[in-house]
Amino acid sequence: MKSTEKNNRNQKTSNLPLSIGAGARFGLKIGAIAVGFCLFGNGFIWVVLALFFCSNLLRGILSCLLSFVVLIGFFSFLLSLIF
Repeated sequence: MKSTEKNNRNQKTSNLPLSIGAGARFGLKIGAIAVGFCLFGNGFIWVVLALFFCSNLLRGILSCLLSFVVLIGFFSFLLSLIF
């Protein structure tokens, strides 16, 4: 017990630098946004901004819908076995 407490107290954090490909991915994202703006116009920027700012909300809604579909499938499977 004492050894686990001692090990937990001596844990060191590490601040690792960004990966080598992080700059390339950022450049690709900016390039994709620029190409989308040239192809589709001003509305594309608004869609990208909406996805960026509402991504957590959209992820929560999709997770809720997916769990709802799984529950419906599970209960329909159970009802088909019973009747």
